[in-house]
Amino acid sequence: MHTMRLKLSCIWMAILLTWAGAQPPENPTHTPPAVKETPTATSWTVEFSREGNYERWFEDAKGKPLGAPQRMRDQKATFDAPADAAVLWIQDPERGNMAKVDLKSAKSPLTINSESWTHIRRLRVDARSEGKPVASAVLTLSGAKGYSVSETLESTSGGTVSFERVPMGTVTLKAEYGDGKTATQEADIKFDRENPEPRLEIALAGAPVLDSPVANSKEGQSGGTEGAPPRSALNQFGVVVMFILAIGLAAATILFLIKLATKNEDKLSDAMQKMGVQLPSVQDPDATASVSSTMTSAPAQAPLVPEGFCPFCGQKLDASGQCSCQQLGSTAPAASASVMTRTGVLRLVGMNGVYAGREFPIQDDLVTVGRDMNNPIALPDDSTVSRRHAQLMRESGNLTVQDLGSSNGTYVNGSPIQAETLLQTGDTVQFGSSLFRVED
Repeated sequence: MHTMRLKLSCIWMAILLTWAGAQPPENPTHTPPAVKETPTATSWTVEFSREGNYERWFEDAKGKPLGAPQRMRDQKATFDAPADAAVLWIQDPERGNMAKVDLKSAKSPLTINSESWTHIRRLRVDARSEGKPVASAVLTLSGAKGYSVSETLESTSGGTVSFERVPMGTVTLKAEYGDGKTATQEADIKFDRENPEPRLEIALAGAPVLDSPVANSKEGQSGGTEGAPPRSALNQFGVVVMFILAIGLAAATILFLIKLATKNEDKLSDAMQKMGVQLPSVQDPDATASVSSTMTSAPAQAPLVPEGFCPFCGQKLDASGQCSCQQLGSTAPAASASVMTRTGVLRLVGMNGVYAGREFPIQDDLVTVGRDMNNPIALPDDSTVSRRHAQLMRESGNLTVQDLGSSNGTYVNGSPIQAETLLQTGDTVQFGSSLFRVED
């Protein structure tokens, strides 16, 4: 009996505890969800210690550009930063120096002086072995603030690679090449220097060069079959075969034309006479000399047509002595000129190279041209164009072009430019091997 009472007491105690735990608290605490703040654009003021032509652009925390570079010519400028901007880059194109501003720690207004310029735009490295360009290597450049970038030197690089946004101060260049060989070299990059984009040369003893016989023999072993002739010999043989085929095709064409002219001698002779050319007889042994002489003197001879007929087309003249073909000829240029229209927007029209016939409108006051797809005028299919090759600027109705330290230079009307150059409608401008004409 006692045991039964004890069991009932435990059951009632468990029921009471379960009921008490299921009841809601007397004063519940409700925490509202956090409201995520939307970033807003901020205004920044930059003041330079000296006057000059500067460029600025913003990047997010991952280094992605937020818009095209904007030009600043005033000593003091105020502008808005995008909401997701993390870094502000300012560049001095004339000296090749760059200032990096961390927007999280910086405060407006910003003062840009000689100490603010912490990077250079580009450093070119020439790898040489006994004075010849190196064919292959891995180059690693290390500098201040954890800067470390590696570039692969390929046979198509011409023995030269470029490093972008290199911090000033002492840099260390390490080269890895051949079978585990290495070479190290240090250099000091200063704020004041003669070349905006300095060049550093490193000597790699025993490295394969572009014209090395050893490199060519290895290439032949890896890509050919034992006993096969060298690739250069194969190329020469192909050229000879193509030349012979071209001569055969030209000879067959000439024979076909001669045969066609022989079968239709009368029709051909009449047509040529209307043009003022007297064809010789086929049986004439001096046919070649006669044709050459007649065609040479034909422009100076009067057409063989009766009086009262047009000497150009053979039609009968009207009462005033005019011919319809002359009237059309006199009005043709005017009609052609009337058809020409101008869009009012300057553009670059490709004249040769991979961009022949392509048009690129110049819609902003500052437009960069280069191989990188982030450029407003991107030329990714031309390997001779640098990533940021040049820039086009419009101001007060004038269009100018400036080279940005490209590898192969910028040319205006066939001449290389060293500074900002004025462009006129009809001028030609060349980036690498791509030639364009300025039109409106």
